[in-house]
Amino acid sequence: MYFDFNKATIKAESAPALDNAARIIKTDGGHYVLEGRTDAKGAEAYNLKLSRERVAALDARGVDADVLKSIGVG
Repeated sequence: MYFDFNKATIKAESAPALDNAARIIKTDGGHYVLEGRTDAKGAEAYNLKLSRERVAALDARGVDADVLKSIGVG
């Protein structure tokens, strides 16, 4: 996925891939872990917060919270 620099806003070019991932998760069953990362620029604490905000993108596409665990790792 591509995000605007220093933001959790997903770039439009990433929407099809994100929608496809959400569709697969919703239809195929199972449990998934989504890991969010940032670049190495900036403070570690800030990047950890930003990565957590970014992984929430699939949650917003109707994926059941019991099926998808999202973690930000900085």
